[in-house]
Amino acid sequence: FYLAVILHDTGRAENVREHTDGSAILAARLCNRLQIQGARRRLIMFLVDNHLTFWRTATSRNLDDPEVIAEFAAIVKTPANLDALLLFTYIDSNGTAPDAWNGWKESLMLQLHTATHAFLDSGREQYEKKLNADRLALRKEVTGLMREDYHADVRKHFDRMPAAAFHFRQAAHIVTQVRTVRHFLQRESENKDGIAFNVKWIDHPDRGNTEMVIVTRDRPLLLEKICCALASEQINILSADFFTRSDGVVVNIFRICTTNFEPVSSAETRKRFLQTFDKILHAEKFEPEKYLKRRANFLKARNDHDIPVPVRAYVSNELHPTCTTVEIQALDRIGLLHDLFHTINSHDLETVHARISTEKGVAMDTLYITEANNGKVSDPALLEQLEQEFTELIGRREQPE
Repeated sequence: FYLAVILHDTGRAENVREHTDGSAILAARLCNRLQIQGARRRLIMFLVDNHLTFWRTATSRNLDDPEVIAEFAAIVKTPANLDALLLFTYIDSNGTAPDAWNGWKESLMLQLHTATHAFLDSGREQYEKKLNADRLALRKEVTGLMREDYHADVRKHFDRMPAAAFHFRQAAHIVTQVRTVRHFLQRESENKDGIAFNVKWIDHPDRGNTEMVIVTRDRPLLLEKICCALASEQINILSADFFTRSDGVVVNIFRICTTNFEPVSSAETRKRFLQTFDKILHAEKFEPEKYLKRRANFLKARNDHDIPVPVRAYVSNELHPTCTTVEIQALDRIGLLHDLFHTINSHDLETVHARISTEKGVAMDTLYITEANNGKVSDPALLEQLEQEFTELIGRREQPE
């Protein structure tokens, strides 16, 4: 194990596109020289070759998707490899930077580990059956936690929400969703214009973030408008899950934090966000610059000459069975996700999931998008145009005022 720790980044000095390839070549040479064979050699090569795989999968893929778990399980192959790779990832991350491993990222790692362990132990068919059984058990637990007058709401919520919305969720979180939906529907029936929303906040001090559950009706530019209101208060978005019920009610779950990576617990900040979002929803025309103009760099790419960060945008139809994926690496800034959603919306495309990750000031985001018919983006010219527009967006230099 210790040899893998020493060797895993040696490929950075090699003239190869991916340093993991160079590290694997050097590790193989060392094993030959030291005559390391059998299980020990296989473990060293596995850890060196896949030392970024656990991190990348947990922070950039949709862990609620069984296909993602199946793909990752095919890589690790055994529970022993899975456990070793988790430990290696923990060591590597903590050795890289003090803030490289935090409560939120740990929760992603443990979710991936738990799901993959179950997949490897039981196989694909039994794993999917277990997910269904867990969903039924979760529904029973949620029902037991709520007053009798909520029981019908619980049944409707489980019937109308996508099954993925309940994977690896705690009962308390679903209770919050059910209450938020009910309060939204009450507000909607009371408002003459029918425009309403409801928000619940759940602080996680141990993870350094707040879970914001926002329920409303699906409408054009909704995600862009939410991100605009968050950016106006300098709130960072760590991740986002979007679920649309069969009755048209949208349940959006954002994990957010302050610029100091702390929960958004300030009552004043929350109040201003709610007021801003309400104004945006009721406005006849969406004008983001009206709410973001307080910070000159909100709608511009930041340029830090002291830290050269390679930026890239990659649009692909090969990484997900039903969605087009957009992979972004860029210098992080408030409002970045707003700008990405704006580009997607300008082509009448839908964002169905987003995995947001920030490390040492670098945003590594993966967005899952579809056409209006819920299929992948099929036009090759549009795929190329999207990649070009994203590349220009994240590489744009801030002009002096």
